[in-house]
Amino acid sequence: AGLLTALAMTLAGCGLPTLIPDAAAAARRIYTAVQNGTDLSRDAGLAADLRTPDALARLQEARSLIPKSPPQSVENRGWRFSTTTAGGSADLVHAYRYPDCTVVAETVLRKPPGARHWLIVGFHVHREDPSPEQLRLRPDPALRPEQT
Repeated sequence: AGLLTALAMTLAGCGLPTLIPDAAAAARRIYTAVQNGTDLSRDAGLAADLRTPDALARLQEARSLIPKSPPQSVENRGWRFSTTTAGGSADLVHAYRYPDCTVVAETVLRKPPGARHWLIVGFHVHREDPSPEQLRLRPDPALRPEQT
């Protein structure tokens, strides 16, 4: 079954497979929850070791990397799904684009055999701020198109 799933995903191209939309939804949900400062201490969608005081503090630190405004766009940067007799696993990488930076979030999920929902077992974010040269090449937003 795992081989057939991998083959189907390979044939589907580089986009996120439509076979696992709930994994992508879980990844975006945790990003939004961290961005909004949601209390995750009782979130059943997080593994128990992500709900410890230390892990919750690290999630709050991650919040400082995420702008408060909604992203302009979200891009799937990469994914890896696998299925074994021990269940499924998914590693998803999304790039959240903002006017002044891009926040890259990697979400690691597991789905034990027979489980209905993905469990988030890892969440990491980092910023990709534009270089000074990229900022210099950006048009001034105060200028109208005919002025550029």
